[in-house]
Amino acid sequence: MANPGPIVDQVVQTLESAVEAGPPLVVVAHSMGGEIVYDVLSYYRPDIRVQMLVTVGSQVGLFEELCLLQAGKQAGCPDGPARVAKLDNVEEWNQRL
Repeated sequence: MANPGPIVDQVVQTLESAVEAGPPLVVVAHSMGGEIVYDVLSYYRPDIRVQMLVTVGSQVGLFEELCLLQAGKQAGCPDGPARVAKLDNVEEWNQRL
């Protein structure tokens, strides 16, 4: 894993602890936390399986369109408006604005 910084490291450690506790893994993220969790699950730790991801007040699509998420940067950034799909390692994604 590239040097993601202390916030991403903390989120990864918390997710790893939750995985060790056993399923189901339900993640609720608010505001910037939604972008951080999406970045973690799409780029830094796509091996972590989440049964339910709930993002509230997050703008993952905007961040992807601005090419601020790591997975998008690695793919060469989208041309035009980004439509962010549910990740393969997330069974259900519930987005609320």
